[in-house]
Amino acid sequence: MHSNRNGNKMYVLRTCLQASYVGENYIFCDTALKGERSCFVSYKDRRFLKKVKQFIDTSGNIIKIIKYSPEGILSYDRKELLADKALLEINGWKLTNNILKIGTDSVLFPIRGIIVSYDEKDNIYYVQRRNKGAEELFVFEIW
Repeated sequence: MHSNRNGNKMYVLRTCLQASYVGENYIFCDTALKGERSCFVSYKDRRFLKKVKQFIDTSGNIIKIIKYSPEGILSYDRKELLADKALLEINGWKLTNNILKIGTDSVLFPIRGIIVSYDEKDNIYYVQRRNKGAEELFVFEIW
């Protein structure tokens, strides 16, 4: 962890999961799938649809990205991402310098959102924000 002169804290991300709130009756994928293969994540008894999960090394470099879609899971390793700059640009993904910047009660980077909880044991921040009327959940795991 690093702190700057404004008192903001910066951490290298380990994983970053982005999901959107959906109701219990929302069908998108096979609900029998569990863990990483499941397209849903639960948080405080609410169900969220996974969009993207990034896996990052201790230097802040992306190792792998999983993108969830109705057709199934698409997985990209670092080599594939390096070869497809358009894919990175379209999705707004950065290969390097993947950090989490935190203010007093909110995340300032890579997105802006309110910290709703922190799991100290697993070093995980849960962050929510509204984007175009949709409720989004970000799960930031730090090294």
